Amino acid sequence: MKKTMFIMLISLLLISATVSAQVNHRITFGADIQINALTFNPFFKPSEEGSKNSKQFNTWQLMLSGKIEPAADLLLLFDHGFGWANQFNNTFENDESITNNVTKAALMYQFYNDTNLQIYGGLGYNFVRYNFHNLIYHDDALKKNAKLDGSGFLAASQVNFIVADNLTIKANIEAAPFYTWVYEATESGDDIKRGSAYFYRLTAEYDINHAWSAKIGYSGSRSNTSEFTLNDYTVPEITFTQGGLQVGATYKF
Repeated sequence: MKKTMFIMLISLLLISATVSAQVNHRITFGADIQINALTFNPFFKPSEEGSKNSKQFNTWQLMLSGKIEPAADLLLLFDHGFGWANQFNNTFENDESITNNVTKAALMYQFYNDTNLQIYGGLGYNFVRYNFHNLIYHDDALKKNAKLDGSGFLAASQVNFIVADNLTIKANIEAAPFYTWVYEATESGDDIKRGSAYFYRLTAEYDINHAWSAKIGYSGSRSNTSEFTLNDYTVPEITFTQGGLQVGATYKF
């Protein structure tokens, strides 16, 4: 899984480096802090009657982003984020927590360019992991460590609305309808199933000067997994969402 993602990232970099004969790549790096509401339905407490009980957690997430423009009509985007939920922002015991990380890369082509509107579309790859510490029970047995991994290729798009010379509204949508999910729990092995994952982000970016920009926005995701079976224990189909406000800054080279 990770090997596939690594190969794709290298391929994207090689494509970017060879598309344009002139070495005039515009590069941007950024960082964001995001406050999320992470909701699972059901996963933690499925009822005996089969009704979908949901459980919500508050998470903090640090997102690092990169953008390379190897040509006037190409856009290469990278994102990597770390998230955590513990007793400081949830009603957890000291040994209960959730951590997660996400890595995304996408290469997009500019299909439309006007004075106030730019439209990009392309392909990318995504990898996400959720780690659950002392939160998951299989019947009455506590699983001290459980994790849910997802990976797959995705269709990516970005629309830029140029509101003013120094203000741009960006809308990103990424869809992976054929996503691979792996669920693993302590002493229970793992199971691999198909599912889906969808990501979205709306950002307002204001240019402070020629190098620095400030941004604020809202981003989130919605994912779905099939039913997992581990050692005769069945984890029902899971739907989980994540979303929240984010603020950050970018630097242009």
